[in-house]
Amino acid sequence: MAVGKHIAPLRQSARSGQTRRHVLIDAWGSPAERLDDAEGIRALLERVVNVLGATLLDLSLRRFSPQGVTAVAMLAESHLAVHTWPELNYFAADLFYCGAGDSEKAMQLLVEELGAVEVRQHDVARGYDQRPAPVEAPAPSGGTQ
Repeated sequence: MAVGKHIAPLRQSARSGQTRRHVLIDAWGSPAERLDDAEGIRALLERVVNVLGATLLDLSLRRFSPQGVTAVAMLAESHLAVHTWPELNYFAADLFYCGAGDSEKAMQLLVEELGAVEVRQHDVARGYDQRPAPVEAPAPSGGTQ
């Protein structure tokens, strides 16, 4: 199976009425100081969660030596993660979210506050209801052995 070859449009779950969206971001050109500020990133993730209207269950943060931060917000509605490489002025983030909040606005806040100059974003529809339609097996041939 080729990953990323085809991304189906987002759709709502018949069971929950919520879209499950996985937003993946690669961002370049952020100031190293912002990407290495663990407490600033903690506060930013709390703001992003607030913009989403999500329920924050836990926020785990690790500052690496000599630099870099990984932060993961566990949400009742899934998760938000940020990984930074200040020496490269680069960060990666992902939000897997099945709530009703504005994930686009929330991720825009993250990107703007971390000062990214160039951003690549991928949106992936996820969830049980995203399963492709079953493919029927071909009918057996009429020949005998």
